[in-house]
Amino acid sequence: MNEQYQIIDSRIPVDMKTKTFSGFKKSDVIQAVFKSIEMKKIEQACHWATECIVSGHSMLLWDKLVVFSSKVVHINNPRLPQYMLMKNNILMNQVRRLDNKSKDSILLLRNSQMVRNLFFDVISTLATSSKTKRYDKYSKIDEKEDFKYENIQKRLLSKMNILPSYIIHFNDPDELRIIINEIFTLCKNKQFGYERCCYWIIWLTKWEALHKKKNTSWNISGRNVDGINPKHCANFIWIIWEVIFEELKTRRNNTIKKQIESLYSLYKMNYSPGKRNTRLPLVFHAIGYLTHTINMNIPIRSDTKIFIQVQSNVNKMFLAKKINEVKTKPIVQVPKKKEEIHIELVENKIDIFNEIDNIVKK
Repeated sequence: MNEQYQIIDSRIPVDMKTKTFSGFKKSDVIQAVFKSIEMKKIEQACHWATECIVSGHSMLLWDKLVVFSSKVVHINNPRLPQYMLMKNNILMNQVRRLDNKSKDSILLLRNSQMVRNLFFDVISTLATSSKTKRYDKYSKIDEKEDFKYENIQKRLLSKMNILPSYIIHFNDPDELRIIINEIFTLCKNKQFGYERCCYWIIWLTKWEALHKKKNTSWNISGRNVDGINPKHCANFIWIIWEVIFEELKTRRNNTIKKQIESLYSLYKMNYSPGKRNTRLPLVFHAIGYLTHTINMNIPIRSDTKIFIQVQSNVNKMFLAKKINEVKTKPIVQVPKKKEEIHIELVENKIDIFNEIDNIVKK
């Protein structure tokens, strides 16, 4: 990479934990990225993504992009999971080359041409993907009503147990067998299966949380999950995935199979218990392939011209950030007032994408 485009800064990640490279609040920058993507404002989205990358928040941004792709874009772009997994594998390959003994080494990603291009590629793809139909309006669980026996009975649609016997283990809670059988049945329903599957999965998360809150026993037998630490495998989420793959056996669409397998791989990526619920959109996304009729011929990129324009301007975005480089580590001072990000300011400061956003709208 030409040195003029390299970020040379003396700060380390801890210096930009809450305030970014240019002095913005980190949470505001992250929010600005995704607001811009939803509005199809590619230039703005790339600007704020650049701010994340130069601040050492590449992996945080990537995790959120993966979840966003499932939560907001979903099956509107039916081949998206396979594409996201491919990009994920490229990024992880770059990360593995870093010195894992040094937390500061994550900053090296900002001067990787491959990493820069990858993020801009994904952001432009997500921004231009159709978001016409939303699949993220999940049901709310009323713990006072939805956990009553009579209300549970009213909601259950399955009249018989069709769940293969090997999915539920002997020591699993009895109610789990009933709910998992219901989810398995609903995975076959293309009228209302998706919404109700999502409901019961959320119901299980709340039911589990209620037992933890009351300190009552609700233990699940551990499963064998490839690539996951055994101590994290005693969780109902792996049973949900098992049900999804059990239903997938009845489908003959290899493209759908690849998408669901990709979602599963992304879900397991650097998994920890804290990521179980934040990654639920990937589970719902997988169920969406089973419960909807989908045109799998929709291309991943709707406009190749936009992609080329974005890629040709990647380094100019990073060049614009060099004005905020710090060559010697400054004395950290408490800010006098909260700084806010106004997305509109980007339009006045940067105009290097040659009206890309206008092209998207045409």
